Amino acid sequence: LNLILNALGGKSQSSSTDLLQPIINQHEIEFLTKIREKYYAQGLPLVRKWFWPNFFNACCIMTHDVDWLYYSPWHFAAIRNKSFPQLLKLAYNSLIHRRNYGNNIPEIITREKHEEIKSSFFFLTKYEGYHTEFLDVLKALRKEDFETGLHGSGSSYKNADLLKREKMKLGAYANAEIEGIRQHRLKFLIPFTWEYQEEAGFIYDTTLSYNNKFGFRSGICFPYHPINILKGRRFSILEILPAFMDWTVLFKKMSYNESIEIITKLEQVVEKFNGCLMMNFHNTYQNEETFPEICKLYSETLKDVKKRGYWVTTAKECCLWWLKREKTNIDLTLEDNIIKGKTSTYPLPIIIEN
Repeated sequence: LNLILNALGGKSQSSSTDLLQPIINQHEIEFLTKIREKYYAQGLPLVRKWFWPNFFNACCIMTHDVDWLYYSPWHFAAIRNKSFPQLLKLAYNSLIHRRNYGNNIPEIITREKHEEIKSSFFFLTKYEGYHTEFLDVLKALRKEDFETGLHGSGSSYKNADLLKREKMKLGAYANAEIEGIRQHRLKFLIPFTWEYQEEAGFIYDTTLSYNNKFGFRSGICFPYHPINILKGRRFSILEILPAFMDWTVLFKKMSYNESIEIITKLEQVVEKFNGCLMMNFHNTYQNEETFPEICKLYSETLKDVKKRGYWVTTAKECCLWWLKREKTNIDLTLEDNIIKGKTSTYPLPIIIEN
């Protein structure tokens, strides 16, 4: 129990490797098995809420951190392993045609619409020299019903007033209510950042992960309410853990096949526990000329999660579903060996075992 509470309170697992096995989910299965055995021994059915709408087996959330709206084609990560003709093409397009290799958001919208997917974009509130382009992107996302969230600046994770100002500022730019956040560079001050986020009015956070590791930092592949260990209470805000980030692929200098192998392992884990797989693909890497393998990885992942039957949704929609599921009560009776029941406020998929 201490291990679980510490994990939900943000105390990191000590590991030098990827955290691909969510330990809390493993304990959950063991606990549920004991409950099931007790019910079955009494000849009773086990009735429980299913995890996702319409009996989807698992959930996938595609997210995009917008660190910049411009990206230099001469960044060391972009030119690594490039041939001379490829470098020549980059020079021609960037110097002669002044091509911006960093935005790529219209292309992401088009690609995701083709797969009938909508995702969440996390924006800073300041893009020097690209303010008009920034407003155009926000307008396009709003028109297509994609989600806009805040990418909290490098200091707002430890500054409550700054976080509130950034939320209000982005909301004014986007002409929308900003309800989700991911702190820039995954900076987090446990448990205070959750407190500041709650005070600012966010309903979910998606920060708690590692830059240099894949997997589930808190040991759980569901949205959850973090624990404030200092005050002995549960936060109202939901934490949804990112399990995969494209920057980590670049940091580890992984090949395309190695990256696919990691994603496949994460999918297998999430499907085993009927969990949620949140992925982060930066807009700046979605360019065929500068990062062809990341582009291919992203495109193939979009197709794969649809093919595997995931509920693919935005972070906000996932959060709202989870909160409704959590607050809905089930009123059950057993009459003449027939289970009768109703939910209190919201229709839910129900599983009846035995």
